[in-house]
Amino acid sequence: MKDILPEALYNILQEIHTPDEMLIIKHAFETEKRKPTFRINTLKAHVDNTLDSLTKIWLKIEPVPYLDNAFFLEEWTEKDLWDSWAFKAWYIYMQGISSMIPPLLFSDPSESSILDLAAAPWSKTSQLAMMMNNSWSIVAVDNNQIRIDKLNFTLKRQWVSNTQVLKTDARNFSTAFAKENETKILPQFDKMLFDAPCSAEWRMNTHVEKSFGFWNETIPKKNYKLQRDIMRNNIELLKIWWELVYSTCTLSPLENEWMVHFILSNFPDIEIVDISEMPIFSDLVTKPWIAQFWKNAYRKDVSHSIRILPTAEYEGFFIAKFRKKVA
Repeated sequence: MKDILPEALYNILQEIHTPDEMLIIKHAFETEKRKPTFRINTLKAHVDNTLDSLTKIWLKIEPVPYLDNAFFLEEWTEKDLWDSWAFKAWYIYMQGISSMIPPLLFSDPSESSILDLAAAPWSKTSQLAMMMNNSWSIVAVDNNQIRIDKLNFTLKRQWVSNTQVLKTDARNFSTAFAKENETKILPQFDKMLFDAPCSAEWRMNTHVEKSFGFWNETIPKKNYKLQRDIMRNNIELLKIWWELVYSTCTLSPLENEWMVHFILSNFPDIEIVDISEMPIFSDLVTKPWIAQFWKNAYRKDVSHSIRILPTAEYEGFFIAKFRKKVA
């Protein structure tokens, strides 16, 4: 791994991980194919009936510990699922296990208005709609027309009907929302999901150069600035006592702990919720927060966030949950 990844990236990984953690990451980066994982789309299908139909065609399915409606495909390939009627009918949706966790951290979303600030690649948007059983409303934001078209297609095929898709830069969401909905009143949301733009370092595969060839030292800093601007322009839209879930699929402290530190240091009405002991993380390989990186020392309450290390089965993720209080 040291001879393949960019030297600066390898040095960063080595600085923030123990030798044992580096062995786990090395194995993850060398894994060519992870075990396929999926959830059942309960807007269209019944869980037990769908699992029964898959086992009848000799597919071996195992539930993911501590996660409802999350499953591994054992001993077979993703293509075997693609060939199934359940997949073709959109009864199941392929999604990584770590990716399913951020929406599950919200308290009951079924009677909530939700802002999904960075909807691509849309897995979590449709997951939230399913969890809400199409009740209340989601506003999903993305600024790329190709991704918007894919999102609309995905939502339609999954029978999602409670989601408004808005094409705009998330930094300009309020203005675009007001124009689209012909209102001068700023929207207020019960919940916000910010699955933030990031350098996606967990996706790196030492067998595929393009998965890491894009990386350079400036990318995490650029992503941090973009994330910061999105938060600065939208966090006021969260209602008092309601929730924000922040996540990335990267390993960089500049896009993770530094961002949590920024939110807690600049918005006195935002507090972090301790998720580090939640059972949902029990079967994952996690590590404590990073207290300091380079010259940046982070606040102690950043410790309430969680890091999921990339493994041969799970994606690497960083997740933090916040609540808005009276300042």
